[in-house]
Amino acid sequence: MIFGQILHSLENNNQSTIEFYRHKNKIKKKFSDVAYDVKKVIEYLKDLNIELLDRIGINSENCYEYVLLDLACLHLGLTSVHFHKNHSNCEFTEIMEKHTLKFLFHDDIIYDDTVTNNNIFLIDNLLQNVDSVDISDKSYPFQYNEKFTIVFSSGTTGEPKGMWILSDGIEEFCSCFIKRYKLTSEDKILNTLPFSIITSRMYLYSCILGGINIVFSYTEELSNSLQLYKPTFFQSVPYLFEGLYKSFQGFIKSSSYKYICYKLFCILNPLFPDSLKTLLQRKLFKEIHSFWGGKMRILATGSAPINKKVLIFFNNVGIPLYEAYGVTEIGIIATNIPGNFKIGSVGRIFGNKEIIFDKNKQILIKTRHPFSSGYLDDFDENNSHVFRDDGLMATGDVGYLDKEGYLFLNGRIKDIIILLNGNKIFPNKAEIELENSNAIEQCALFGDNKPYLIAVIVIKKNIDYNSIDNVIKKFNETSGDCQIKNFLIIQDGFSLENGLLSLNMKKNRISIYQKYKDQIDKLY
Repeated sequence: MIFGQILHSLENNNQSTIEFYRHKNKIKKKFSDVAYDVKKVIEYLKDLNIELLDRIGINSENCYEYVLLDLACLHLGLTSVHFHKNHSNCEFTEIMEKHTLKFLFHDDIIYDDTVTNNNIFLIDNLLQNVDSVDISDKSYPFQYNEKFTIVFSSGTTGEPKGMWILSDGIEEFCSCFIKRYKLTSEDKILNTLPFSIITSRMYLYSCILGGINIVFSYTEELSNSLQLYKPTFFQSVPYLFEGLYKSFQGFIKSSSYKYICYKLFCILNPLFPDSLKTLLQRKLFKEIHSFWGGKMRILATGSAPINKKVLIFFNNVGIPLYEAYGVTEIGIIATNIPGNFKIGSVGRIFGNKEIIFDKNKQILIKTRHPFSSGYLDDFDENNSHVFRDDGLMATGDVGYLDKEGYLFLNGRIKDIIILLNGNKIFPNKAEIELENSNAIEQCALFGDNKPYLIAVIVIKKNIDYNSIDNVIKKFNETSGDCQIKNFLIIQDGFSLENGLLSLNMKKNRISIYQKYKDQIDKLY
């Protein structure tokens, strides 16, 4: 039970730090100081008469108080329930009742004056509330809770699904993460993922246990955070890296000299010894290294497919981007890591997991330490689909292992488009290829139970209909059965704000189709 070591690891480490930005000020706290604050929150929660397994809800953006509250819940054996911001239309009192919460901490100041429930607190006031708490001469025994937290899906297929998360699965990740990525006390992880996503807190726990410096910030503040904190490790969704790739490509192509140097380096790259390669990468691509703060050495991504060209590019410029694969119900399934990676794959199997393929080539997982034991009661049908009676867990993804043990993904079963002629189309790869053109910003394919495919397209600036038509014709020449017969150009891009992207930046295909259904149907 390595979770029981977290408070001890904080107390005995006055070298590693946690950094964040608060009220326009850069804050740096030693782990030992964080331990002091966590103890105060533990005492504060005790004074509220909490009991083992009580549910504590958190609905907040990332902040220092969030960290303290989560760690205190973990140590006291409480069940923390983490809500994505605006994940539901429920009012706070409804959330309390629906999820049987003892207390709810939130950061929505707008609601603070209207909430009369004494069990609902503004998280911003937490440090003020614990300021006078006395922690002298007190012990803090760890209380184990197997189902220590509840998280929610990103809501790609509708209302977010709540699921239990198990201690053993997260502890397995924490025990492997630092070693696999060869991190040391000199490293600094930048985390911009919301703490409501379990992966974000896994990084937090791993850093505490491994003595790794950590910074938490927001994606919107990425550029400033990179310059301010100069991290060495950063993980985010493919959508972000693909956007940066396009910007970096544009920068390189803006100068004939830079573009020629880049092309020559890519050709000669395999011939250079490592020391010379590193020197050339830092000199030829110094602006790109500077963007990342100058010390970045590991980038990681997952949660959705990513274009191989993006992976190749970052590897060429000397800041390798490693693709991983996992699902919340099961955990991390495969990872590419330094010295052990293959571009285009999602890596080799992580931890003590075994992969089995069913007759449809769906990836099934056998593991002693899954992340989750199941969805909350309202989703029994989903439980039977994922948590199978034979002990295997279904991922919903189709793929294969190569001879060297690297796992490759073809796509999601639920995303497969079956045309009237019986042809099965995995849309993800086709969409990535189209989005890599100079004309298409975003693309989603549809055509299930139809005679042919339709593309819903968001175009780049200064692009006309004929340019898109030419891209589609060129794509069709080499796409085999994946033929696009017509397309719809839309003005609004897919975004979180309009609900066409999920929280982890995946396309919300159901919402896209529902929004443009009438226009799509007219194209058949």
